[in-house]
Amino acid sequence: MSKCELIDAYDDLGMTELLYAVFIGDLAKVQELLQQGANPHKPHRDAPAATPLWHAEEDFGLFEVAQALRAHGAR
Repeated sequence: MSKCELIDAYDDLGMTELLYAVFIGDLAKVQELLQQGANPHKPHRDAPAATPLWHAEEDFGLFEVAQALRAHGAR
């Protein structure tokens, strides 16, 4: 597996590292993962609409995190 594939890998709960960083509102970790190539579009495994951007904006109101995701192409 490549580094990006590892970053984007799902765990047993259907989460990626980026989703976890968004869930805890860790802007620095979100930025780090995005710089390492994390996919800003990859949703929760079991909820295709639950993208990192959706969680940041709609679920948690983390607008700085959402801005970082948008800066890396999230829509």
